[in-house]
Amino acid sequence: MIRFFRKRIDFNHYPFKINEVPLPLKNKESPFYPQGIEGELKRINQEIYKLRVVLESNWKSLSKILNSSIKRDENFIKKLLLVMDGLEAATDLGKELAEDNEIKDWVEGVAITKDRIADLLNMLGITPIASVGNVFDPNLHIAIGVEMGNDHTQNIIIREELKGYKLGNRVIRPAEVVVAKKD
Repeated sequence: MIRFFRKRIDFNHYPFKINEVPLPLKNKESPFYPQGIEGELKRINQEIYKLRVVLESNWKSLSKILNSSIKRDENFIKKLLLVMDGLEAATDLGKELAEDNEIKDWVEGVAITKDRIADLLNMLGITPIASVGNVFDPNLHIAIGVEMGNDHTQNIIIREELKGYKLGNRVIRPAEVVVAKKD
């Protein structure tokens, strides 16, 4: 069945003789004319091809923009992580040296700033990589040292020199660790 102008025509029970053609098919410009249908299909295919080319071009440019944006964001996050490292070092050193109340207050202020940055990183989905006590994973850690001895299990991380971070499953900065090795 084909629909012409909201009226259904069933060609199995069509009332015309075979030589007679319904009015819409007599017009060669009509898309329902057999040659008109072929021409219309060619035109539609060309339009589809043009749209596909435009879509692919837009997709490539969008992916370039997204990749550059992600790299720019990663660079910013890496710089923010350096600030976080500095604040952690300052609080650790301050806790060791805190004897008078002025230093304790200063260390407390630095610790609050560090906690706020840690909360911000957590809100962005950036989490620290668990290291000490875990098995060394080359996808998450960089071994910067090995300690020989029988005190620890083979390939267990015994010390973390630089904290690593990841965004979801993607490692932003691997943790720099010291790994135990048996004699």
